[in-house]
Amino acid sequence: MFQVPSDLINIGSLFEPDYHTINAEQPDLVIIGGRSAETYPEMSRLAPTVDVTFGSDFYGSLQANTRLLAEIFDKEAEVDAALADIQARIDSLSEQVQSGGDGLLLMVSGGSLSLLSPNNARAGRGALLYQVLGLPPTIDDVESTTHGEPVSFEFLLRYDPDWLFVIDRDAAIGTEAAQPAAAVLDNELMRQTSAWQNDRIVYLDAFNWYIITGAGLSSANDMLDEIEAAYSR
Repeated sequence: MFQVPSDLINIGSLFEPDYHTINAEQPDLVIIGGRSAETYPEMSRLAPTVDVTFGSDFYGSLQANTRLLAEIFDKEAEVDAALADIQARIDSLSEQVQSGGDGLLLMVSGGSLSLLSPNNARAGRGALLYQVLGLPPTIDDVESTTHGEPVSFEFLLRYDPDWLFVIDRDAAIGTEAAQPAAAVLDNELMRQTSAWQNDRIVYLDAFNWYIITGAGLSSANDMLDEIEAAYSR
């Protein structure tokens, strides 16, 4: 079982905060977002609270939320420089992505496959690829759901994307004894795909792409690092 380090305070979970403990600590500020956004009404009664949940515009939300926090913590100059650097990286990388062939974002969980829709890149899962960098989707008629539309290996072979970007959900949430995504995809049908044969199956960092989803400067830069590395090999 996870043990909270002695210098930290356990204030509950994203979905079930320990309001009593939070109130006892009398924080100057509470920052929530995403999975904890629904706690805002109760949290704001305990302390000044800001919600940094991302909207439908991934990069716009990253900029707005980062600048909000910069103002609070008096870090405007540092944040302006960091955002300018990210913008420069996006401008450079998007040319490679948009001209480098089509692709799909695949999630693997429990040995099953699902596609994340390019038209509803929820919470950053795919928004950086599709919305910001402009990855041409192999198909765009994909059901917009939280965990994607279920697909088969035959489906992937039929549509044969140039690139396949993979999120291992089991790795992200720590599913015990789960088969790694790379092992799930290691089969005869996948070996026939263009992505496999051209070494264009990219296993993304599950924590960044499923849990954090680029919601801050560090994770956004880490995600850009992964895409840059994929298009440089």
